Amino acid sequence: MFKSGKKCEKLSNSKRTAYNIAYKKIENDIGYRDIDTLNMAELQQLVDDKGTSYYTKRDIILDSIANYSFMLT
Repeated sequence: MFKSGKKCEKLSNSKRTAYNIAYKKIENDIGYRDIDTLNMAELQQLVDDKGTSYYTKRDIILDSIANYSFMLT
């Protein structure tokens, strides 16, 4: 889930909420893993299995990318 920080503060409240909802859908599957250990096939399978709509699928992917980018800084 998103933690407080400068980059997180740049996101709107609604976007943070959407990312947190997306994260909750996948946290039991990959919440214990570092994002850089996921490969594309695993991420695709999560999106296919957990995404209930275009927006949920998008947010699962964006949440993963955002978490990875926050790790790098």
